[in-house]
Amino acid sequence: MAYSNNYPQFFKNLIKYHLFQFALYSLIAAIRHPSFAKQLLRAFKKSGSVVKNEQYVELASICVEPAVDGKGVGSALMDALKDMVDFEKYEYINLETDAVDNEKANHFYLKNGFVLAGQYTTAEGRLMNEYRCYSK
Repeated sequence: MAYSNNYPQFFKNLIKYHLFQFALYSLIAAIRHPSFAKQLLRAFKKSGSVVKNEQYVELASICVEPAVDGKGVGSALMDALKDMVDFEKYEYINLETDAVDNEKANHFYLKNGFVLAGQYTTAEGRLMNEYRCYSK
């Protein structure tokens, strides 16, 4: 799970402090799933353009080993994140995911207390859902 309470700074710090590891794992992921490269570049472009007035925590990524998929590990990670977030300081946890052909992920976020806050279309034409969780 990757999250930040300062999303615009998230990737800058990742590169600054973990360049080698980040580059290696990104290369491996791009080889396995070529579409990952586009998503990664889009995330870098987004990082400088995220502008919100309220304080929030951005969930950038969450995944579990396929062997434990469906066994509650992802929900346990979400619960742990919600326990860490001080909802008196941060208004919500925000995340974005594909709206189309992504039913499992969209259902997962709704099941874990997130609400659909909006949709938008990326420059590449992908319809995205923006979800928010306002409390534990």
